[in-house]
Amino acid sequence: ADNGKSSLGQYYMGYMYENGYGVSANKDRALEYYRLSAAQGDSDAADAVKRLEGKSTGGGSFRDRFGN
Repeated sequence: ADNGKSSLGQYYMGYMYENGYGVSANKDRALEYYRLSAAQGDSDAADAVKRLEGKSTGGGSFRDRFGN
């Protein structure tokens, strides 16, 4: 994920860990990557953090729903 500097790469690493794509599913690791991405301003990652922490009030972002 670009040496930890790409917010999009970090988002997708979180997505992979959340869903077990190519790795064992791991919510804690997913949150780590989502938080890194959110810290760089990725609103979808911020939504994913809220959702995984049980704070979501919506249906998820476009990427959460469709994986894009």
